[in-house]
Amino acid sequence: MVLTGALVKAVVGLVAVAGVTTAVVVVASSDGPDEAIVTRVVDGDTIDVTVGGSEQRVRLLNIDTPESVDPDRPVECLAPEATAFLEELLPSGTPVRLEYDEVRTDRYDRTLAGVFTAAGALVNAEIARAGLASVVVFDDNVRFLPPVEEAQAQAEAAGVGLYSADVECTIPAQVAALEAVPAVVDPAEDARSIDFTVAAAEVTAFIDAADRLDHSITDAARPALAVFDQRDRERFTQRVEAVRAPARTQRSTLQTTASRKQEAERIEAARVAEEARQAEQARVEAEAAEAREAEERRRRTEERERDRAPAPRPSPPSGGGGGGGDGGSSSGGGSYPGYTGPRCYEPGGLVWHPC
Repeated sequence: MVLTGALVKAVVGLVAVAGVTTAVVVVASSDGPDEAIVTRVVDGDTIDVTVGGSEQRVRLLNIDTPESVDPDRPVECLAPEATAFLEELLPSGTPVRLEYDEVRTDRYDRTLAGVFTAAGALVNAEIARAGLASVVVFDDNVRFLPPVEEAQAQAEAAGVGLYSADVECTIPAQVAALEAVPAVVDPAEDARSIDFTVAAAEVTAFIDAADRLDHSITDAARPALAVFDQRDRERFTQRVEAVRAPARTQRSTLQTTASRKQEAERIEAARVAEEARQAEQARVEAEAAEAREAEERRRRTEERERDRAPAPRPSPPSGGGGGGGDGGSSSGGGSYPGYTGPRCYEPGGLVWHPC
């Protein structure tokens, strides 16, 4: 059974009245500090120690460092650094003093304690001072809360750890990086050199990144964000919106311009295609007309050549006599062997010659 501080006092009082001093010693030692030896650092806020020969897992009170060992969650920002910080502060074999608050164990049966070094430094506060932990309260245990809160305020003022704008994964750094992204389209740039579709896609990617960051800022359960109070988170959200709002306007403008440019390009391409089609049709028609004219010229040339050709000379009639009939002879004109054309007869009808 775990006894709270108030209950211990009540028990001590009752035992004192009853005169049973041995009971007082047992109960008082259960809430007193324990000397322990560090055997292993589990993560940024959990260590394994040996106390009186038995091993215990100790959860440092009033701090919560980024998660690094949960198999169901990704490693969070600065989680490895928090673990490394604690390993350097408490290497294996380091003697520590465990001091307790109202509730001694959590639901995982881990011992809840403030851990002090041999020099008297409160390790819980040192982790917060490095900016590697947020402040939390478990089961109303607030004994170590004031020094942890003071250490966290010092980390915030110094801008270290989770408060740093120079560590890429922190919320301040991510917001600053978002603010540093230049305009995708320079208004002074020649519009003819801009691919508006690509530019719109780039702005969309920027807006998506801003949306994801905005969602992260509202997830106060994450230690990387829990270091900031509600007002801080609202300021981060306002800074994100300050760059996201004009980006949305620019995306709308780019998309509209891209659509208009695409339509203009489509119309121009259709015009060029129609001109090319008409030019090709005109070429085909011209070639056809030229072919017809060439054929006509060839035909006329043949006709002229045929008209200019001399008539064939008639052959003299065979046999040399003055026969008649179709054998025919002509007086002084010779015969016309093989002639089958029209015949013109001399008076008397016996002599003919080609007409």
